[in-house]
Amino acid sequence: MVTAPNAALAYAVLDQIDAHPESWSQRTWWCETSGCFAGWACALSGDTPVLQDYGYLAGGISVADRASKHLGFEDWDDLEQRHVHLNPSGERGLFSEFNTRADLGRMVAEIFGPRPAVAE
Repeated sequence: MVTAPNAALAYAVLDQIDAHPESWSQRTWWCETSGCFAGWACALSGDTPVLQDYGYLAGGISVADRASKHLGFEDWDDLEQRHVHLNPSGERGLFSEFNTRADLGRMVAEIFGPRPAVAE
């Protein structure tokens, strides 16, 4: 069974970044109360980042892997090359440390499609 992309979470991360830009650092997985896109995907999903000797982990695995699972990427073919670090054209991917907020917004729209309607 293929996991569907979690557009609601992706847009919730953008909302978090917009509401609290001081809590966003695309170059840091997680540090006290700020994190990158992947770090916020984990935090908004209920994970508590834990610092290990070799880097930040969430739920016992890397933040990128855990965020990929929360975002519904775990069954996508060649995810690391397509969306996380590089996409097929060699451009930066969603979790790249060099992304601006505008980059993230564009990538979320490309990867997840339009913002899902909120159920009332």
